[in-house]
Amino acid sequence: MSNGTIIIGVDPGLAHFGFSVIHLQKSMETILQIGVFKTEPTKQKDVSKTEDLFVRAVAMATKLEWLIRERKVSAICAERFSYPPQASATAKMAITWGILGSMSARLGIPVITMAPQKIKQTLTGTTSAEKYEVEMAIRTMYEGSSSNAFKAFDQSHKHEDNEHAFDATAAAIAALDHHIIRAIRDTL
Repeated sequence: MSNGTIIIGVDPGLAHFGFSVIHLQKSMETILQIGVFKTEPTKQKDVSKTEDLFVRAVAMATKLEWLIRERKVSAICAERFSYPPQASATAKMAITWGILGSMSARLGIPVITMAPQKIKQTLTGTTSAEKYEVEMAIRTMYEGSSSNAFKAFDQSHKHEDNEHAFDATAAAIAALDHHIIRAIRDTL
């Protein structure tokens, strides 16, 4: 892409890692791709849960690094970490955030986190919006410029993946007014 740069939105998770690729220009943005990277627990009986988590974490890190390098990403945007009620879910979330933090530091790419209420407010005008309302707001706001990304996603993913892909997209859109993104845009 000429005359711009790329940011990604992410929704970190070990089973479903949502992502969105956004092309930024000086005064507009286009969603180029949305999707979900997936890993599944092994079905092998002789593999411990710890070993399985490690293998899945490496697979997820490999996919994320490929996306970052392939798209030449300038910034990563995500919803702030929240703690799920179950300890095992919290551990898996922590693993994916560790991957994200490590990759950010190693590749020199900033991670911008946004509060869930700020994301909802930015996209829908209310802090109590449901996930489907956020998705509909994104589809409406970007229906012309980004319709190819939505079509490709709708054709290649199950409806259950929408939450993860659109959470990632919402985080990136909400971060457009963040000082780091504004600084990046000022250089374009």
